[in-house]
Amino acid sequence: MEELVAEIVASILNIVVEVAFAFWVDIVTLVSASLLTWIQTDLGALVAASVRDAFFVLGTITLATYDSIKESWSELRRFLIEALIEFEQSSSRSWTRRFTTTLLRVLESGQLKLIKREIEEEVDWDHLPPEIRAAWWNSAQKSHKVDFIEVRDKEIQTLAH
Repeated sequence: MEELVAEIVASILNIVVEVAFAFWVDIVTLVSASLLTWIQTDLGALVAASVRDAFFVLGTITLATYDSIKESWSELRRFLIEALIEFEQSSSRSWTRRFTTTLLRVLESGQLKLIKREIEEEVDWDHLPPEIRAAWWNSAQKSHKVDFIEVRDKEIQTLAH
């Protein structure tokens, strides 16, 4: 169970980092188009060069981090067979959140073994993710599944562009 919680927390942190990286191009464009011009005009070429160099270094670090995220996800995907989060309505104000993961474990003997874990917890309406509440409002379905692997694969795909 601790492994699953650690995996989920790591994934959430990765998503936050990816969102920040997704805006990196916009940030660099904004800085290049307006901020550097303003700095050069009002503070001088030396300061502008320093700011430009700082963004170059940050860009290099950002690209290395992109690559690291992709490599880490690729490594995890070798062993992560299934990762689902299912929300099922229990009552008018309560939902059951079920985390299901299936991992492929290589035993010391070299044999492969599937390990499936499921964690279930009660969640009230206010603590449901906004997209789950919206899906319920739109369709009034009593259950919703999110394929975590599919979502992460798409996010990683967007990092490639």
